[in-house]
Amino acid sequence: MKIEYKEITINTKMILIVSVFIGALTTLCYLWFNQYSAIVYSILFSFIGMFIFLNIMTLMASSTITGKEATSFALLCAINNLAGTASTLSGAWLYPLVGLKPLIIISAFTSFLALPLIKKLEIK
Repeated sequence: MKIEYKEITINTKMILIVSVFIGALTTLCYLWFNQYSAIVYSILFSFIGMFIFLNIMTLMASSTITGKEATSFALLCAINNLAGTASTLSGAWLYPLVGLKPLIIISAFTSFLALPLIKKLEIK
């Protein structure tokens, strides 16, 4: 039995751009959060979030420095974790100042700040 593999090319930039829009949309969905939507959001958004996370991890893995893959991947993961922590801390700081619903809107629209960075990436 012979298995043939065809080369598959994936447009990483397009996946990242779509991920930004999906992330912003899922954030806006929390404006309609209630006891019933909590179950749907938990299930659906966990799959979507994992898809986005794995794409980002793939991009980081492919962006490592040749010969220093482990160190550069660890550094990229540390920057990713730092950005997530900064996002959480800024949300915690803004929550008492603006309230929940405006904070959800702010969070969704600040997701789009990543788009100019994605366009400057030198990837396919």
